Amino acid sequence: MASLGTDAQSYEGFVENGGVRVHFRTAGQGPLLLLLHGFPDNGETFKAQVAEFSKKYTVVCPTLRGFPPSSVPDDVDAYDLSNVVGDMITILAHFKAEKAIIGGHDFGGAAIQMLALMRPELVAGLILINTPILPRFYDLVNFDEGQQKMSEYTIKFIQYQPGDEKNEADVVKFIRDTARRQEVAEYMRSSPMHGMFALYKKNYPGPPYGQNVDTSHMRFQVPTLIIWGVEDEYFSPRFLDQLLQHFLAPTRLVTLPATGHWPFQEQAEKVNSEIWSWLEMLKLG
Repeated sequence: MASLGTDAQSYEGFVENGGVRVHFRTAGQGPLLLLLHGFPDNGETFKAQVAEFSKKYTVVCPTLRGFPPSSVPDDVDAYDLSNVVGDMITILAHFKAEKAIIGGHDFGGAAIQMLALMRPELVAGLILINTPILPRFYDLVNFDEGQQKMSEYTIKFIQYQPGDEKNEADVVKFIRDTARRQEVAEYMRSSPMHGMFALYKKNYPGPPYGQNVDTSHMRFQVPTLIIWGVEDEYFSPRFLDQLLQHFLAPTRLVTLPATGHWPFQEQAEKVNSEIWSWLEMLKLG
């Protein structure tokens, strides 16, 4: 593992899961708090949260498989969410954590929901930030015209082949933080993107819509905090319907007006405050 500086508590490294190397950055000491990014992004997206929560937690920010410097497998099947879940379990084992607070944004939020469903005993608390709520996701994309319109951008991702135009300026256009938008655009330009798009090929419903998916088993048994920027450009507010049917443990919903898909960047202080409040309520902070 390579040092990130003079602070011995901050470093980066890799774990290996089934031949796939998964990169992570970590800072701080204390109980484990894992934060998983989405697309278009990487493990550096949670800078404001790392700075804040590393005061009391070991904050770990993995880089999704398909996103350098993590491995970029060519096999689309390697990007099934169950494999991403395996990556996260490997990281928890690396840090010898019996349980962790696990947060995720966008695709990272979908992966950690799968982790909470498959291995709830590993999850002390779940933080979901503008991510598709899985029990609602399949129905909305398949049957809701509004969400289908919002999901049109994924059709190009699903159809992407290596060598196609990356169109990174269009990919990052909704990142409201100008500096971060430029950072991510450069990351996209310098990285292969077939692995990133494979997450969509393997997991995101595409045309023809109208497929029925049984989500009756998707019931969350862990305490959950949902933070939602109400101007999300990718996900309909209808994702927040029927939460009581799917989240059976204490669950808090925080909606942030005038905020888009990246509330933890756009309103970092407010988001951090809400996370601290929730952790304190659960006696986890």
